[in-house]
Amino acid sequence: MKKLMALWLLLTASFILQACGNDDETEPGDVTLDLYYINDLHGALLEQDSQMGMARIGNFLLSERANNPDSMLVLGGGDMVQGTLISNYFYGENTTRIMDEVGFDATVIGNHEFDWGLEKVTRYYDGTDGVYQAEHLMLGANVFYKGTDEIPSGLTPTMTIEKSGYQIGIIGTMGYGLESSILAPMVEDYVFT
Repeated sequence: MKKLMALWLLLTASFILQACGNDDETEPGDVTLDLYYINDLHGALLEQDSQMGMARIGNFLLSERANNPDSMLVLGGGDMVQGTLISNYFYGENTTRIMDEVGFDATVIGNHEFDWGLEKVTRYYDGTDGVYQAEHLMLGANVFYKGTDEIPSGLTPTMTIEKSGYQIGIIGTMGYGLESSILAPMVEDYVFT
């Protein structure tokens, strides 16, 4: 919930600041931005029990994008790939590919992205040869190698995207205090500021 609220506030603030900075003398009119936010998917590709599944979510998002292609923003809030047998088997590559097919603009790193070792997930975002490269970004503005100001390869701190003629800034951060929910050896080289 904290991730959702923080992201919503950042998006709202970015949108308002951009709208206030309009240099035109005319009023721009009403602009609608359709924001879809999903977190804790945990690699659930198919609907099962209480899990809606990316197949169902994806069909909905593709339908919405057909209706509103320029005003739709799709964000993942972390913990997207680890959790189900099929996603775990492929270390999240299949889920990452589906996120691209559905049209995710970005996802934020979550604590479960560290479960296999961070490099297993960020390799889809870091330009590794011979490995599928995601079309969307993985954001992580506050994840650093310990004792440095270096963000791990594959993570991008911020992004700007144009929707409905407006530039929207997005800052992605790892939740605070999550180090204790990750197996210690998997995060011993990182700090979340």
